[in-house]
Parts: sequence; C-alpha cells; structure tokens
Amino acid sequence: MSDVRRTDAVLLLVALVWGSSYLSAQTATAALPVLLVLFARYALSALACLGVVAAGRHGPRRWTRDELRAGLLLGVTQAAVLVVETYGVAHTSAANAGLIISLTIVLTPLLDRGGHRGALPVSFFAATGVCVLAIGLLMSGNGFQAPRLGDLLMLGAALIRAAHVALVGRLTTGRAIRPLHLTTVQTLVGTALFLPMAALDLPTLVHADPATWAQLLYLALFCSVFAFLAQTWAVQRTSASRASLLLGTEPVWAVAIGVALGGEHLTPLTGLGAALMVAGTYWGQTVERTHRTAPRPPTPLAPPPRQGLRMPDRVLHDTHDHLIALLDSAGVDYRLIGHEPEGATEAVCALRGHPASEAAKCIVLRVKVDRRTTRHVLAVVPGDRRVDLDAVRALFAARYVGFSDPETAERLARAVPGTVLPFSFDPDLELVADPDVVAQPKLYFNAARLDRSLLISGADYERLAQPRVERIASPAAEPSEPSEPSEPSEPSEPSEPSEPSEPSEPSASASASASASTAV
Repeated sequence: MSDVRRTDAVLLLVALVWGSSYLSAQTATAALPVLLVLFARYALSALACLGVVAAGRHGPRRWTRDELRAGLLLGVTQAAVLVVETYGVAHTSAANAGLIISLTIVLTPLLDRGGHRGALPVSFFAATGVCVLAIGLLMSGNGFQAPRLGDLLMLGAALIRAAHVALVGRLTTGRAIRPLHLTTVQTLVGTALFLPMAALDLPTLVHADPATWAQLLYLALFCSVFAFLAQTWAVQRTSASRASLLLGTEPVWAVAIGVALGGEHLTPLTGLGAALMVAGTYWGQTVERTHRTAPRPPTPLAPPPRQGLRMPDRVLHDTHDHLIALLDSAGVDYRLIGHEPEGATEAVCALRGHPASEAAKCIVLRVKVDRRTTRHVLAVVPGDRRVDLDAVRALFAARYVGFSDPETAERLARAVPGTVLPFSFDPDLELVADPDVVAQPKLYFNAARLDRSLLISGADYERLAQPRVERIASPAAEPSEPSEPSEPSEPSEPSEPSEPSEPSEPSASASASASASTAV
C-alpha cells in the first residue's frame, strides 16, 4: 500500500470510529446514567493519555504554562459539548445525532473571526441554509411534528462545539502547545468535573456487565485516544483539504452504522434530510476553504521593535501568518508539521524524521564592506553544513564578516532563536542561499515557531524567496563545534587594524546569544 493510500485509510478509519461513537454512547447510556458514562470515558481517556505521554521518547514531558492555561479552559468547554451531546444521543437516533452534530462544520467559520479574512461569500450562507433545511427534515420524523428533545440537544451541542473549535484556534495559534499534552489536560479536567456528579453512581459502574465496559473502553480508547493520535499522524502526511474531505465522511458513517448495527431506519423525509445535510456541509466546507486559501497579497508585517527590545509575541505571530499567506497566495504546495517545541538542528530534524541535510540553517551575518558601510546578510545553508565566512567575505568584497548581535538578528529576521526563516521580510536583510539548499527536493525549516515546521521543495523556495544563490556552505561541520565567540569590535578610525580571524559557527547547543541568528 502506498503512503498516500495508507494515510487516506487512516483518516477514513478515524471518521468511521467517530461516526460509530454515537451508537456506542447510546448503548452505554441505556445501561448507565449519562454522567457516569462521561466520567468513565474521561477517566479511561486520561489514564491512556498519561501513559502515552510517559512513554514519549522525544522532548520534555513537563507541561508548559500555555498548555495548562489552554487545557483548563478548553477542558471545560469540551465537557460542556460532551454532556449536551451525550444527553442528546440518549434521546434520539444515532443517525440523527451524527448528522445534526455535523452542523459544526458550517457554524465554526461563522464564530471564528480570528482569521481576519473578510466576509464569507453568499454561497457559504446558502450552504448553511441547506443544512438548516436538512435539520428540519431530520427532526420531522414521519411527518411535520414537534422535534424530539434529543434532536434539540444535538443542535445545542453543535453550537457549543463550534464555539469550542473556534476557541481552540484562538488559544493555541502561535503558542508552543503540544496537541497530546493539551488533550491530556482536557481529559483530566473532564474527569475532575464529572467525578463529583457521578460519585453516587460509582458502585453501578463497578458492577456493570462486560458489554457495557466494552462500550466504555471503545469510547475512551478508540473514539478519543486512538482517533486523536491517528488524526495527528495522518494530517502531518497529507494536505488539510484532503484530510477535511475524508474526515467529513463522519456523518455518513454515523448513518450507515446506525442503520446496519443499530436497527434504525430512515423515512423518506429523514433520508432526504440526511442527503441534504451531507451535501450542505460539504458545500459549505468547500466554499470556506476556497475563501480561506484564495490568492491574495500578503498583509504587511507589523513594524519591528526598536533595537534592544525583546521581540513581542505579536510580531512573531505576524511573521508566521505572513509566511503562510505568502505561500497560499503563490499557490505553493507545502505541508505544516506540528512537533514539540525545539529549535536545535539535530533535535528538530529527529522530531521531523529527516536527515539534517534536508534542513535549512539560517544565519544572520554582519558584513563590514568598508569603514562607513555595514550590510546584514541572511545566509541559508544545509542543516549539516557551516557558513563559509571567507566565501561570504569574498562575495561582498568585505573587510570583515561576523555573526550579527542577537538584538539586530531578531529585529531584522523578525524571529527569535531557533525560528529564523530562510526568507527576508526586511529590505535591510539581504538573502543569500547555497545552491545545495535550492536543489533539495524536500526542504524543512521551522515556520517562525518552535512547535511548527514547514516542508516545501527547494525549487518552490527559490521561486518564492528569490535568494541570491551563491556557494557559501563549507563542508560538513565536525561533530563538536565551539560556541560562537564575541564579535570583534568594529575597526577604529583612522588606523586600519588587521582583519580578525573567522569566528566559529554556533553549534546546535550554543548559548542563547549565539543561537539568536540560527534556525532550522
């Protein structure tokens, strides 16, 4: 099986598992109280997530402040989604539950204003209208009658879930948050919330029959933990459009499983409603994605801070967003890769799973052409190579070439240590790339964030960044490189001192001062 087919199969399996969760939840709530089912699902999920985190081989296992802060709030909103959703499933059919909850797909863009992409097109609201009509037909049953309580609850769950998804984007974008750690915090919050509500019924859980326990384990381990891990694995290996298309089959699986395994049946009206709901959500999803990725000029970057000030998060987020907008507007085929926060070359290459030769190492250099002329150059070389300072000095006919000071490097590159892009968004920063960089079929670099990398081809990089391509990389560095020394003082007037010797390039474990100019 090819990698593409394997990835597609995993995404379809995730959609199938999620589609089957409604029938499983309905079966479990028929044997146990809803709050007890939720407590068991959260507790089992939390134990499994903690086990996966403890077994992790890369990076620190300690939670960051951003992960805890976001996880606490999102844990509450996620619990609200599941409590309304589970009560709804208990009072309607699994097919209706899966179809109505898919309304989240068209509700989320209406609530998420964080993208600042302008008003949605009229066709999106037409698709939303189709979904509303579909809900009316699904609630009608055998004819036009009062909707069931479960259907109304599922409609409320869709609204809450849309708000939850929008909040996830606002709390996690631009922050060093690992998805698994965030999910673990959410499951722990849910466990703590539902424990007091389910405490009186815990003896019932202990004496539950094996079939009920099987449903609980399936909800926790497969519908929560497995689906999360599989989805994370798959979306890192395919495009966002293809992933959303395949995951969008969830309501189809919900109907199929409800009919085939749950003994449910669709009346002509509910069958029409099911078809309209699937069509409306796919239409709305396509319109929103096209609107979001339509070519447009990149928005101007925020002005950089004055020299000597620490780069604010706002500017860093602007740099990341500016890069993505630039790639989208140019129609470049790229892939975003989420990983644990890391900026050192060897470590981040290991997290991404590729040799260092496929990484772009970026160094901000200070080039002293003469006594009155100083230029700054962003040198881009393969991750397993060093910048040849003699070659750069000859290239610019300079008297001196050395590493830029950290404040200047951050100001010009608009990035912090470990996140410098192989792009220049400042007219005072000249971009020079080694031929071996642009020749790479696959080129990896941190996307102005320690927790997110980007993969594009070297040819697309050259076309988009338009660097000056010159041979500036020396042979591969020795295993142990010295840290970057302090930059020699600028030559004084009027005497002309001898040219300082070439400083050694910072290693992956260099100090913050040295690594301010580097990124992969």
